[in-house]
Amino acid sequence: MADGACALPARVLAAAVLLAGLAASGQEAGEAAGAGRPPNLVLILTDDQRWDALGCTGSGRVPTPNLDRLAREGVLFQNAVVTTPKCCPSRASILTGRYPHGAGVLGNEPPEDVLEEQLTFPEVLQAAGYETAFIGKWHLPNPGGMPQKGFDRWVSFEGHGRYHGQALNVDGQRVRAQVHLADELTRYAIEWLRAGREKPFLLFLSYKNCHSPYRPPQRHKEALADLEIELPASFFDPPEELPWHVAKLRQRDKTENRRAQPERYLASLRDYLRLVVSVDESVGQLCEVLEQQGLFDRTLTLFLSDNGFFFGEHGLMQKGKLYEPALRVPMLARLPGEIPAGSRVSAPVLQLDVPVTLLELAGAPVPEPMRGRSLAELWRAPGGSSPTWREHTLHYSPLRPNYEAPQDLALRGGGFKYMRYRTGEIEEVLFDLESDPDERVDLAGEEEHAETLAEMRRRLREEMGRVGLPDSWWEPVPEVIVEKPPNPYGKK
Repeated sequence: MADGACALPARVLAAAVLLAGLAASGQEAGEAAGAGRPPNLVLILTDDQRWDALGCTGSGRVPTPNLDRLAREGVLFQNAVVTTPKCCPSRASILTGRYPHGAGVLGNEPPEDVLEEQLTFPEVLQAAGYETAFIGKWHLPNPGGMPQKGFDRWVSFEGHGRYHGQALNVDGQRVRAQVHLADELTRYAIEWLRAGREKPFLLFLSYKNCHSPYRPPQRHKEALADLEIELPASFFDPPEELPWHVAKLRQRDKTENRRAQPERYLASLRDYLRLVVSVDESVGQLCEVLEQQGLFDRTLTLFLSDNGFFFGEHGLMQKGKLYEPALRVPMLARLPGEIPAGSRVSAPVLQLDVPVTLLELAGAPVPEPMRGRSLAELWRAPGGSSPTWREHTLHYSPLRPNYEAPQDLALRGGGFKYMRYRTGEIEEVLFDLESDPDERVDLAGEEEHAETLAEMRRRLREEMGRVGLPDSWWEPVPEVIVEKPPNPYGKK
């Protein structure tokens, strides 16, 4: 079924029937899955963390022994991507299991009540008998950082947050963080775990790391000082070699001023990686507490980021465009007895697969609007490959203010990526990701790749219909003058 905007009353009714049915029957979590207590669930989310900002991804740029352990004792998803490389759309997909257009969150300025009438996976788990806690960065419109539905414990804040001196909303009460935000959130998570949980639990721990401004804890200020960091080769590509819509970004004064000072890129990247070190340290503390309580091996620990980030690729320092640095994210999971240690999955997986996976492992029902698939299908399959799994993934850029639809579309699969820029007139780009992983050689105009271009174009059109994108998204859109709206989160 397509993930379009279904009629609101029907969606609300379906949610009410599902939750009421679980609560009225007194169904224990996991009953549908069979005998025994279902696993606890720990979901750890970072912000703007690139897929290669881990030791276990082979970058060699940053030591992450605790996250590497999750991959070593569990599964590493080597081809994890997001549908829309922007914070709010990605987080809405994680909560609802839907594409951003289905969740109604195409950009970072959605209405405050966008999730009010939608069913989120924590609600389903809560109704199925799980204790639930959200601790960290919500990053969807939420004045005052107030508690949200589906959670028994709430520690959060409004907007982007601050690394130092952040005001927190703790179950409706205002509390000031006393230490670096990552440390404060980890402390609250550990306290909640140590309090003892009589029922299976969900801990959703969401860090501000590694979002700008890059301000790691004081103890990490000198970390990675000797790390050799090089700018990506595409940093030096002239704008005229880029697609027109990307070249326009490079022509902005802010972007070109940054490019004129490459040392600023390198200094920012070093502090960014220090924030990764901070997260890894916190993950280690969390895992240690779970081990001390005898819960670690009975807990699914799943780690991912909301989107990636450019650090100099194509001369950019941002997210939002549909190149690999912004689409690809780290994703790791550990659950002994369920996930074979050392598993590697190369099939393309999406962030909307995460809630479906958690619900399946919990033995809870998966609501029909959720469009993801259970990742267990892959780690249970020989070699981490299932013949029924998706071959291609569809992506679209975040919605910009004053535009009625995203400007860019993309399809990944079969070793290629097709990008379709829609502003003004259609511009097509084709990359061979296997021979050109840095996406520097456009094959769209090459006669020998004409068939591949046509096939990817056809598949994108087909996938748009399958997931319920409007036909109008295929056509060009007029360029408009963008008036920047007020920041709904206040000053960053």
